[in-house]
Amino acid sequence: MLPPSVELPLVLGRLLALLRNEAHLTQRAFCSSMGIAQGTLAWIEAGRANAYVAQLLLIEGELIERGVLTRHGQVLELLDLLLKELAERGTTTTHGRVASLADRDGVAELDRIVSGVVQGFLDRALREREVSVLLIGEPAGRYSSTYDSLPRGPVTRRGPREESGDEG
Repeated sequence: MLPPSVELPLVLGRLLALLRNEAHLTQRAFCSSMGIAQGTLAWIEAGRANAYVAQLLLIEGELIERGVLTRHGQVLELLDLLLKELAERGTTTTHGRVASLADRDGVAELDRIVSGVVQGFLDRALREREVSVLLIGEPAGRYSSTYDSLPRGPVTRRGPREESGDEG
């Protein structure tokens, strides 16, 4: 059974772990393609560390590339649905230290809730994608986000631009 309060990083971490598992990837394989240390992802998934926005964008981008999600912003949509589901069950989320979910029953219950919310979301997304392909011939969410075009990997500084040969 869940306690009356759960830490938000744990809820987000369990959500990210389930999404990674939907892609059928180990932490090591998932991290190697994004350039995030496996230890960092392990801490995030366990709820022991907060995820930075940049890390969430990388994770979400990789999930899009793997076909689990269709566009950026869906991790936050899923988190919102999950928080609403927890609230309906009488559990609130906090940012401070609360009763630990170290017992297996609490974590297993949270994982069941996360799984139900994610499965419902992915089923709806699949139906929407099928409908959009039928209507317009293009999968829903494609080209729908400016984040999709962001460069991946480390940012490198380029040298000065070369002048064109048109000097006056």
